[in-house]
Amino acid sequence: MVGLEREIPARLLVPMCPRCGDTRVSRDDGNPRIRCRRCGHDLYTDRPRSYAAMEGLIVETEPEHADRSGRKGLFAYARAGLTRLRVKLGIR
Repeated sequence: MVGLEREIPARLLVPMCPRCGDTRVSRDDGNPRIRCRRCGHDLYTDRPRSYAAMEGLIVETEPEHADRSGRKGLFAYARAGLTRLRVKLGIR
């Protein structure tokens, strides 16, 4: 099979909710949502991905704030923020 260099259509690059497919995963100010507007799915632990990323057409990197300690939801978000602050201030 010959590899073809093709441009991926923009509609395949739009991030969406992994549960319901809703594309409104960011607020009007551009910040990411914590919960899906349509189904309430937790978008912090199971982050929105584009169709192209799910099919392996593009390679995605983990965001630097990703916390893979097994904790879920808003608690993990708050804990990660407090941990960053403690490290910044040199508090153990």
